[in-house]
Amino acid sequence: MIWVVPVADRAMAFVALAQSDSASKVIDQLSDAFGFTLAEANVLRLILEDEAPKQVAAGLSISTNTVRTHLRSIYSKMNVRGLAQAIRLASRLTTS
Repeated sequence: MIWVVPVADRAMAFVALAQSDSASKVIDQLSDAFGFTLAEANVLRLILEDEAPKQVAAGLSISTNTVRTHLRSIYSKMNVRGLAQAIRLASRLTTS
């Protein structure tokens, strides 16, 4: 299950996942639904854990520009304009 929690110091939302197993399940569901590559799924997982693109890049040993490219691809596949819309769509698709 996904909870969308507003964050006071940002214009975007933060996603909190109940358990790490749930997080993997959500990412798997979204990957299956939208055809994310493994790299895109890894970037999305870290972004949804509230990692900044610089932190994601360091953690995956890729450049920040590559992270941004993966995010643009994710948003394109989901037909959304950014993280907040992606979170809302993911929330609607993965909650019962």
